[in-house]
Amino acid sequence: MYILSIIALFISDIVFLSASMALRVDDVMQKKVHTIDCELSTKYAAKMMDYLRISSLVVLSNGRVVGILTERDLVSNVVARACNSEKLYVKDVMSSPVITCRPNTLLENAVQSMLQNKIKKLPVMAGKNDEDLVGILSITDIARLHPVLYSKVLEYQNITQPLDHEKVGTYIQ
Repeated sequence: MYILSIIALFISDIVFLSASMALRVDDVMQKKVHTIDCELSTKYAAKMMDYLRISSLVVLSNGRVVGILTERDLVSNVVARACNSEKLYVKDVMSSPVITCRPNTLLENAVQSMLQNKIKKLPVMAGKNDEDLVGILSITDIARLHPVLYSKVLEYQNITQPLDHEKVGTYIQ
């Protein structure tokens, strides 16, 4: 949420940059997208995300995008509820319906959609009926456009590194 607040503070700069340079989503998006089948376990998904060092996976069913699985989904729906991650499936905890955009979407509009929906990732869809996953746009991709914003994101990431459990004085039981 902090990252979204930072984005909101600098939205006018991004909007100006986007408008003056006519930036589109496909100018900034990542073309390599990591996906997972909705029938796999949340344990497998978490291990995959950890191994790849990513914070989300686009969820597929029969090759079609049906949702997105985020760290928040895993924490809120698996860890916080002490569920057995081997018996809980991606389809049970993913965020759906997934909010998407097209490659030719103006970056300004994509950012506004992310802010309005309080999301950090937008799968990018193309094709006749928007059935082809062609990329993903993240807050980090957008932040790279603005050096001050990007430095704030890096600062935030350093602040939010896992705490040494020995130094934490209180916890929720």
